This record gives sequence, C-alpha cells and structure tokens, in this order.
Amino acid sequence: MLSKIITLLIHLRRDVKEIPEILSFARKTSSSYKNSFMLNLCRSLWLKYKHNFSPKEYFYHGYLAPENFKDKKKEFISRKKLSEMQLKINPAGYKLLTEDKSYFHKFCKSANLPVSDFYGVYLRQFYGTDGSGNILNGEKKWQEYLSEKVNGGFVIKPINGAYGKSISAFTNTNGVIKDINGNTISAGNIFDLMNCDKKYKSFVIEKRLFACAKLSEMLGSDNLHTLRLITFANSAENAEILSAELKIVKGKNFAANIDFGSTGNLISQVDLNTGGLVNLIKCNQESGQNIFLDKIPSAGLNITEVFIPQFNEAKKLALNAAKIFLPIRYIGWDIAVTDEGVFLLEGNMYFDFPTSEEEYKKIRKKFAQIINDYNK
Repeated sequence: MLSKIITLLIHLRRDVKEIPEILSFARKTSSSYKNSFMLNLCRSLWLKYKHNFSPKEYFYHGYLAPENFKDKKKEFISRKKLSEMQLKINPAGYKLLTEDKSYFHKFCKSANLPVSDFYGVYLRQFYGTDGSGNILNGEKKWQEYLSEKVNGGFVIKPINGAYGKSISAFTNTNGVIKDINGNTISAGNIFDLMNCDKKYKSFVIEKRLFACAKLSEMLGSDNLHTLRLITFANSAENAEILSAELKIVKGKNFAANIDFGSTGNLISQVDLNTGGLVNLIKCNQESGQNIFLDKIPSAGLNITEVFIPQFNEAKKLALNAAKIFLPIRYIGWDIAVTDEGVFLLEGNMYFDFPTSEEEYKKIRKKFAQIINDYNK
C-alpha cells in the first residue's frame, strides 16, 4: 500500500511539472487550427492519460490536428509503451551497456569498436577518474586536469542522458578554454557545471568530433550531424539494418538530437542501398505538424543531391556492433561520419521509431513481427 502511494506521489509530481507544457501546446494548436482551447486541452489530457503520450509526443507528432486526432493515436505508440515492448526483446539486465555512456565506451573499446577518445568520467559523490582510470579526487585535481591534460575540442555528456540534454562543448588551446560561443571560461566553471547540474550527477568527457568535410559542405555546417541506424540481431551470425535516418544540426545548435521536433533540427530518412536522402523533415513549432523540405536550408542543395559519405562503412560498423552487443537484439545506433572515419557515438536499446510516418509504420510492423516470433 505504501509503495502504491509513493508511486502515485511521484507521478503527481511529474504531472504538475508538465502542466505549463500541456497548456502551452493546447493554446498553440487552438490558434493554429482555429478551434477551442478547451477542446484541445481535453484532447491533450485524454492522449496523456488514456494512451500514455507525453505532451511533446502528442504535440510534435501532430496528434492535436483535427484531421489526425482520431487516427494517429491508433498508428503510433507512446514512448512509455514502446519501452515496454522493447524490453520484451532486449533484456533489462544488460541496459548499462547502452544506457550508461561510460560502460558503453569501455565495452566498445574492449571489443575494438571505434569510438571517440575518452578523457574521463565525473561522479559527483566520488569525483571520478581521468581517461586512464587514475582517480581525480577533489575540485583542484579536476581543474588541473581539464586545464593541462584535456587539449583541443571536447564534449561533456551526462552518463545516462537522452535527447541531447545537458551536453556542452569546449575547446582548450594551450590552457585557454572557450565554450561553443567563443567565450573564455575557467576549468573551475566547467567543474561547477557538472557539480551543480540539477538533473544529472555523473558525466563523461570525450573528444569532440566534427562531420567530415564533404558532408559539412552539403549540409552547410561542420557540426556533428549524426546517422541513426536501427539494427536487429537474431544471432552472432545474423544481423540486419532496418532503418536509417540522418539528424541534421540546424543553425547554432550543437547537438543533432530531435526530441520529437522541439529542437528545430532537421531529420531525413536515408535510402539503405544508396545512402541518399529520401525526404527532409522539420517540425512546425506552432502546430506540431511535420513540414517536408526539398532543399537543405543552410546550403541550398536539393536533397536528391545529398549522399552520405562512408555510408557502407557506417552500415558495416552498425552490423558488427549489433552482433557484439548480443543479447541486446534491437538497438538504435548513433554514428559519426568524420574525416578520420566512422565512430559509434551511442547505442540505444530504448530508441525512438523513425520520424517519417511511412517508415514508422514499416518499423512498427517489423517490430511486432519480431516480438511475435520471439515469444513463440
């Protein structure tokens, strides 16, 4: 009884935090679709409590659009329900290998899978270690290490973060550290950033990677546009790639995350045979509807002219990793395509389905078939 009460209180606390978002999305859609605010609010609450959709999910997937409301909720799965389905195939006991970025990096290194250089891990309660495993005990040690040993570009990511939250990038040139906007900061500022984060208590520090020159030219930015490949491994000899997407960084954004469309970044389905872009999608921030583009906004290039360099190498890497990460069978890989080669950025056993509705339906059907076969 006590555990149920505690669970209820936790849910209520979370729901209270979502109230401003629920009201904001209901207000936006009532303006966009010229219908009642109260109608959209009631629909929002119904989608949330009946079908477990978060506010971002139902808004940025366009569920509140009058023409979509009745049908889309049947076609799409909430993040919560999708996680439950993924656990029917992916054993929860192995989730640290993908969901903890420090474990992921160490496991990849031990398996000779290419990842970025590892500079250290910060643990708020225990301070952490440098890239060689030496303990960095205390703020002074961390400041010395960040100032003197971590050179060039580097990124700091929460160990168990998602959707690009609390990721920061810096450059250290001869002890002078600057943030992504070119502002000079101290190593102490970076320590405070990790030590005072309200949501995360542990971080990894890694070398910053940049998109390869050819991809940067086509997309109009050298920020790290990331390739998402979804794989399914039936055995150590049998793995397949089910879907490919390219997440494109827009404007001054640093991370390529989509977060249901809320970041303003772009995403495109990728042809698995050619590596060419199939479509280009951005989200209307007022209505939540997907908008399809014919050209890359920052470069002016038609999407039919964009082919991802080293795409075959990226596919080989994903297939190899899929077999190595068994018994986790179903994984969404984030891969960096750089001038130095292709690198694994992350593996996700709780990944989102593709943004394209057509591809989403295809993957959902395949996923249901896999679950059915697995449970026979």
